[in-house]
Amino acid sequence: MIGRLRLWSRYSLRAVRRGGQRSLLAIFCITVGVMAVVALRLAGDMVSLSLTSNLRTVIGADVTVQSNAIPLTSADLARFDELRRSGLIDAYTAIGVERGSVRRGNGHIARVNVDVVNPAHFPLVGGGELAAPSRGSFATLLAAPGTVILSQFVADQAGVGLGHTVHLTLVRGGGADLHVAGLVRNSILESTAAYIAPSTYAAVSGRPLGYGTVQATAPDPAGAQQAAVRLRAAFPAATVQTVQDALDENITISREISRTLQIIGLLALLLGGIGIVNTMQVSLSRRRTEIAMLKTAGYRRRDLYALFGIEAAVLGLAGGLAGTALGVGISAVVRVLVERVFLISIAFHVGAGTLVTGVMVGLATALIFGLLPIVRAAAIRPQAVLRDLPGGVTAGSAAQTAGLYALLVVLFAALSAGLLGSVLYALATVAGTVAGLAVLAGVFWVIVWLVGHIPVPERLPLPRRLTTSLRLALRAIGSGRGRTATTLVALFTGVFGIGLVLVLGQNISTKVDDSISRLSTYNLFAIAAPHDAAAVTGVTATLPGLQQRRVTDDVAAAPTAFNGTPLRDVVAAAGVTTGRSRRFGIGQLSGVEGYDLAGGQLPEVTIAAGRALTAADAGTMNVLGRFDVGFPPLLLGPGDTVTLQQEATGRSVTVRLVGLYTPVSRGAGPRLPTFFEPVLGDRGVPTALGPDEVQTGVALRLDPAHTATAVRRIEDAAPGATVYDIADLGALVKQVLGNLTVLMLALASLALFAGVVIIANTVALAMLERRREIGILKAVGHSSRSVLSIVLVENAVVAAIGAVTGMVVVTIATALIGAGVLETDLTVGRGVAVSVVAGVVVVVVLVAGLVAWGPTRVRPLEVLRYE
Repeated sequence: MIGRLRLWSRYSLRAVRRGGQRSLLAIFCITVGVMAVVALRLAGDMVSLSLTSNLRTVIGADVTVQSNAIPLTSADLARFDELRRSGLIDAYTAIGVERGSVRRGNGHIARVNVDVVNPAHFPLVGGGELAAPSRGSFATLLAAPGTVILSQFVADQAGVGLGHTVHLTLVRGGGADLHVAGLVRNSILESTAAYIAPSTYAAVSGRPLGYGTVQATAPDPAGAQQAAVRLRAAFPAATVQTVQDALDENITISREISRTLQIIGLLALLLGGIGIVNTMQVSLSRRRTEIAMLKTAGYRRRDLYALFGIEAAVLGLAGGLAGTALGVGISAVVRVLVERVFLISIAFHVGAGTLVTGVMVGLATALIFGLLPIVRAAAIRPQAVLRDLPGGVTAGSAAQTAGLYALLVVLFAALSAGLLGSVLYALATVAGTVAGLAVLAGVFWVIVWLVGHIPVPERLPLPRRLTTSLRLALRAIGSGRGRTATTLVALFTGVFGIGLVLVLGQNISTKVDDSISRLSTYNLFAIAAPHDAAAVTGVTATLPGLQQRRVTDDVAAAPTAFNGTPLRDVVAAAGVTTGRSRRFGIGQLSGVEGYDLAGGQLPEVTIAAGRALTAADAGTMNVLGRFDVGFPPLLLGPGDTVTLQQEATGRSVTVRLVGLYTPVSRGAGPRLPTFFEPVLGDRGVPTALGPDEVQTGVALRLDPAHTATAVRRIEDAAPGATVYDIADLGALVKQVLGNLTVLMLALASLALFAGVVIIANTVALAMLERRREIGILKAVGHSSRSVLSIVLVENAVVAAIGAVTGMVVVTIATALIGAGVLETDLTVGRGVAVSVVAGVVVVVVLVAGLVAWGPTRVRPLEVLRYE
C-alpha cells in the first residue's frame, strides 16, 4: 500500500509540473477564492474581537445607567449609595451630559457630546483608551482647569491636535477656550465625545449639572445583575445595561457582520471553483490517450480517482497557501475601510485558526470542484479512445453528470456551513446563489447562441482584416457556449456589484446635496442662552443674504406622566424589555419649542393625525407631537395629555396633544425644516416651565455665499451662542458615505477580480484547445498579429455583453430600490455606465492579450506535425 501511495504521489506531482500554464491557472483560481474568504473572515474576526473582547474595559464599568432624556440629579445618586452599602456594587461614577461644539479659530465646527467626568474616578475600569499622550490618564490630563480631552474623530473633524486651543460652546449657554490635553481612540460606544472636569464645566456654564450616565463596578456578575434589576425599578425611563447585556448584543452584531463578509467571500470562492472545473476538464480531456493507456495497463477507476484526486489536492494546497498569504494583506485593507466607515478602532489580529482554515478551504474547494472532471475522466473507455470513437451523450452519462452537479452543490453547501457556522443559513445561501447563477447561465447561453449566429456582411465600413477578425470571433464565441456563459456569469456578478455601489453612492451623495441646497428650509442655526438672546435676534435680523428667518423659544423638559398615569406605571404596563434595546421613546417628548402663535407664526409641518395649531391656540397648553409617539409602546394621539417637567426649575405643565406631525412642509415644494425640540406649541409653554431656562433658537435661510460672514457676525455679537451650518453636517454625511462606498467597492471588486481570473483562465484554455485551429490559420496566411486580433475581438465582445447586461440590471435594480425602498427617484448616470462598461472591456482585453500573446505566436509546423 505504501508503494502504491508513493507511485500515486510521484505521478500526480509530475502531472502538476507537466501541466505548466494549466496548473498555474488552476492554482490562481483557488487563490482568488481563498484570498477573499480569508481576508473577509479575518476582517470579521477583527470586528468581532473589537466588539466582544475586553468589553468591560471598553465600557469602563460592570453596570451602566443611561438617562439622557431625563438626566439624573444629585438626589438620584442616593440609589447608588444604597447599592454600594448593600455590597451589590463596589463603586460608581456619575457623568454629566451636555451638547455643544468645538472650534479652533475660524476653522471647522465639530458637534460634540460633552461628558463631565470626575477625573479621579473615571474610568472605573481601564485607562479610557487614550491615543495621546501614550502614558497619560484622565486623572492627570483633566486635573488642571481649562482642559479638554477629545475623541480622535472630533479632533479630525475640527482639525485640531494635542496642545491646540479650542473654543467649547455649550448649547444651553456658556463657552470658553480650552486646552486639548488628550485624544481618545474612537470607541464603539461614542465617537463624538469631549471630556471635561466638573471644575471646567463650572467655569464654562455655571448651570446645574444633570447626569446622563452613571457607571458602576460590581464584585461579581451576579451582583451586577441584581444591581441592574433594582436600578431598572428605580429608574424606569432609563436604559440599564450590564456588561453581559452588551456582550450578548455585540455577539449578535458581530456574528451578522462576519456572516455577511463571509458570504461575499464564498461568492468569490464559488466563481473560482467554476475556473477549477473548466481547467481540470480541459487538462484531463487532453490526457484521454494517457488515461486509456493506464486503464489498459490494469489501473482501475479507484486508482485513477486517487491519481487525479492527489493532483487536485496539490493544486488546492498550493492555491490555499497563496490565497491565505494574500488574504492576510487584503484583510488589513478591509480593516482600515471598516474603521473609517463605522468610526471605531479595530486592532489588527490574525488568528492561526483562520490561516489553517484558509489552506483547508483551498484543499476542499479543489477536491469538490475537481470531482466532476475526475469522475468523467475515470469513466473513459480505452477502446473508444484507441479506436477514436466519438463519445456521445447517453441517458446514463447525462444522469451521472446531473448527479455529480447535485453532489457538488451539496459538498459546497457543507463547506459553506462549516465557514458560516449554520447549516440552514448555508443551505439557503448556497441554494439561492446556485439557483441565481444557473438562471444567469441559461440567459447568457441564449445570448451567446444568438451572438454566434449574427451574420457579418462582407462589405462593412471597416478594414477587411477587422471584418474577418469579427466574423471569426463571433463564430468562436458561438462554438464554446457553455464555457462562455459561465465566464459571463462571473463577469456579470462583478460588474453588477461595482455598478450598483457606484450608482447608489452617486445618487445618495446627490440627494444629500439636494437636501442641503433645496430640501432644507434653513441652512444656518444659532442657539442662545437667555443672556445672549437679544444680541442673537438683533444681529440675525439684518444679515446680508437673509432670505428667511424663524425665531422660537425652546426649553428642555421630560415627560413624567401620560393622561395622569405616572411614567413608572406606563413603562411597567408596556413591558419594555431590558438591555440596550430598552428605548422607551420618551426622547420624542423631551422638550418644547414655542412659537408666537398670536403673531401668526405657525410650525411648518404636515399633520399626520388631528389638526394643526392656529392663532386660537395662543396662550393655551395645546401642542403638536411627533408622529412616532403614536406607535407602541406610547400609543399617544390627539386628545391625550402629557405632563412635562423642567429639570432645573422643577416646574411641571400638562400639555394636550391636538395633533401629530411629520417634519415635512408642503409649501412651495417639499422641505425639511429643523426643530430644536420635538414638542411644538405656543411660546407660553416654555415660559411656564421656567423663563430662565428658555433658550432662543434662530433658524436662518441665507444665500450660501454669505454664510461664512453671517457666522462671524453672530459669534462676534454673542460669543456664547452655538452657531452651526447645515453644510457641515452634509460634508460629514458625504464623508461617511464616501468611505462606505469605497468599502463596498472593495468587496464587490473581489467578485470582479474572480471574473477577470476566469476570463484569463478561459482564454488560456481556449488557446490550448485551439492550437490546431491557430496552426491552420497561420498556415493559410494569417499572421500572429491577426490571430491575436481575433482573440482580442472575441473577448472584447464577451466583456461588452457581460458589462452591458450588468449595467442594464443595475438600472432596473436602481429604479426598484428608489421606488420601493428609498421612495425617491434614482437614476443611472450615463458617465458611470459608460465608464464601467469601457473599464471592464479594457481590463478584459488587456488580460486576454497578455494570456494569448505567447500561444498565438506558435509555429504552424510545431502544431500540425503532432496533430
